Amino acid sequence: MTTWKPVVAIAAALLLSGCSTSFGVHAVPEARIGYNQSITQSGDEQMLLNLVRLRYRDSVTFLELSSVVTQYGYSGGVGANVTGPLRNFRSAVGGISGAVDYEERPTVAYEPLQGSEFAQRMLTPIAPDTIVLMSQSGWSIERLLLCCVERLNDLTNGPSASGPTPRLFPDNRAFRDAAQILRRLQAQDVLSISMNEIKPGELKATLALDPKLAQQLGLGDQMARAKQLIGLAQNKNSFTILGGAKKHKANEISMKGRSLLGVLYTLSHTVDVPSDHAAGGLVTVSAGDAGASWRQDFMSDTFGIQVSTRKPSGAFVAVPYRDHWYWIADNDLDAKTTFSLLKFLSSLQSAAGDGVAPLLTLSAGR
Repeated sequence: MTTWKPVVAIAAALLLSGCSTSFGVHAVPEARIGYNQSITQSGDEQMLLNLVRLRYRDSVTFLELSSVVTQYGYSGGVGANVTGPLRNFRSAVGGISGAVDYEERPTVAYEPLQGSEFAQRMLTPIAPDTIVLMSQSGWSIERLLLCCVERLNDLTNGPSASGPTPRLFPDNRAFRDAAQILRRLQAQDVLSISMNEIKPGELKATLALDPKLAQQLGLGDQMARAKQLIGLAQNKNSFTILGGAKKHKANEISMKGRSLLGVLYTLSHTVDVPSDHAAGGLVTVSAGDAGASWRQDFMSDTFGIQVSTRKPSGAFVAVPYRDHWYWIADNDLDAKTTFSLLKFLSSLQSAAGDGVAPLLTLSAGR
């Protein structure tokens, strides 16, 4: 039996080499999670970076990740050598060697968002239907109105905020009051927003109020106040939401949504900037209400971006820009929620680019 030891060893090595083909199968779950996390992080950083750029009135660029293709390769080999007299195998000296190589070759393709695709996605006003669907999905009506809506009937939400930081701080106090009241009514199920069939095959966004429940909960006065602010008839409790029309009936709400670019500009005003950048004229400092801030006042403390000279610890997302770090704290749940809303809106406003070929392809292999 001793004579066959080298042969048995070689056979075992070959068997192990054959088993190595399962390495790729085990690597797929780990690789998928890794790519998922990297794509999410890079998307968050790109969005934050562009918000900061808008605050400085710098150019913005969006690179859309169109595809990630990963190839897995493996190879194995076994070598053996025996030295000694062939007639006396017992005195022969031999050795075996084996090697298995595993390789992952990802290719990442990007498409710059530009031209008609950019215009369609960034400049198209957000439709009332989108806001209604987001509200039905559990999003706060107050957050949606503050971020996405420029006007409800004649009640305005700082239209000048939809562009570069204005020199005069816009007054949206009445709009904020209405949005806060609607949120209270929504939280108590006094207010409901839904898509209803007005005519066969025709759906309309509808805002409905429950006056009996409002009285039971002591919210009757607040419901009346919201109607007054928005300019609604006190004797009506169901209102059709129209998209942008200035003329409206007593049972209608004319809602003008911001564009996605308008939402980005609105949120960019909350970016904190170093005092020397403000003093040096690198950003616009809005004048008007004494001590008013874009985060605490205009956005009702629902969003803000901090700045520091060093890379922050405990950041949800952070990017370096102009020798500083801009970031959202991981425990700033309001800002994180609004940031997530922005990402969802960006996806919903996305225009299908038929026939657009990737212009930038990177091989991320070894």
